[in-house]
Amino acid sequence: MRALNPKRRRRRAKDTPYDPVPGNPLRIHQRDFAQWSLAVGRSVHTVKSQSMALLRFIVWCDARALTSPTTITRPVLESYQR
Repeated sequence: MRALNPKRRRRRAKDTPYDPVPGNPLRIHQRDFAQWSLAVGRSVHTVKSQSMALLRFIVWCDARALTSPTTITRPVLESYQR
C-alpha cells in the first residue's frame, strides 16, 4: 500500500465551477433532469455521472449549433454515437 505524503497539497474546490457552454439553452434541460432524478430518489453519484455525460453531449451539440431539443433528431444522435 502506498504511504500518504503529509506534505501533499489537496486541490481546493473552485468557488464557481467551469461552464464550457454557459449560453446553451440545453443546460436548462440538463439541470431540470438532474433535479427530477434526485426527486425520484436516484443516487447523488448517479445524478452527477449522468450530468457529466449530458454535459459532454451538450458541448458536442454546441459545436454544431444545436441549441433546441427539437433540432436533435435520430440522425443527429447516431452521428454523436460514432
